[in-house]
Amino acid sequence: MTFDFAIFGSSPLALLLSACLAGVHGRSVCRVGQPWSAWPLPRRFDVAYMVATRPASWAQLRQATTETTKVINSLGKGLVEKLDPLLIAETHASVEALAHLRASAAGTGYTLEQAADRSLASPAQAWRLRDIAALMRGKAEPALVTWGERAGVQRVAHDSVTLRRDGSARIRSATIEADATTCILCDDAAIAEWLDESGRERLLRPVAAQTIVTEPARPLAAPLVRYIDRGVILGQPGKGGGVTAIVDGADQPMARFGACLAPQGPLHRAADLVHTRFETLDGAPLVATARGPKVQLLAGFGDTAVFFAPLLARHFAGVSTSDEAAFVAAHDVGRGNARQAVADFMAEGL
Repeated sequence: MTFDFAIFGSSPLALLLSACLAGVHGRSVCRVGQPWSAWPLPRRFDVAYMVATRPASWAQLRQATTETTKVINSLGKGLVEKLDPLLIAETHASVEALAHLRASAAGTGYTLEQAADRSLASPAQAWRLRDIAALMRGKAEPALVTWGERAGVQRVAHDSVTLRRDGSARIRSATIEADATTCILCDDAAIAEWLDESGRERLLRPVAAQTIVTEPARPLAAPLVRYIDRGVILGQPGKGGGVTAIVDGADQPMARFGACLAPQGPLHRAADLVHTRFETLDGAPLVATARGPKVQLLAGFGDTAVFFAPLLARHFAGVSTSDEAAFVAAHDVGRGNARQAVADFMAEGL
């Protein structure tokens, strides 16, 4: 038996990409990853916004989000919600980047409003993005798994898989013996597990990250608050629930997390998870072939990753539109200065 694709990962991007390749494009697909469970702490928020300054990036995201929201909503009710994320910039560099972001996002149809925050000292600014799509964690993932299973996606355990140098894989277990022609690494955990440093693209760098969940707290200023310069994102589902924070960078993560929640007063930590995130050195997503085993690599999409799944499925199925093919080509590794056209803002010091 031979699968067309082996999708490595357990993230919503891996689940939706698998389902799209099988259910929309008729490919045979297996997924190498953990079964879905509501218990693991999130490694990112699945929200359709980004800290990006290029109009083309926002236009592509808007188009991708509209399509993906329709796809996911067709699977059931209440799987995608709308949030108003709050972006906070506290240095001159990030304030300037946020000004470019506002112009680019507004020019492609997004609404932004400046928010008052007396706790911020000059030159800091806070801006609210309106009506941003977000995956309903705990509800959307089971629907994606069910769609994939109905389309024929098979999940296989990671210890039954051997990667080959040409980017294919051999799968052997008690219940299945098969090959996979093309392997795609879809999330940070998969990249960390399957590619050592010599096999990763030089454009990628690992970043220490920590997910922290508190006991119930007073409502935040927004359901999602991103402190761009501190490398901290706070999320709070509902009003008065626990706060989930994702903190990037190894330098005093708990102190930076605590500073963001100082107005809340003392909060008890309920759970935490240390993990590794991969980002690109130029701030733009990466769609490329790895330097080691010639697997396909998806990285640097951040919180927006799942919303690019249908576009990426068409790419791997060979049915991209000309605009989509140009988007993927621009986000390949390239040579020389090829990625300058998509390189974007990166916060310093994280």
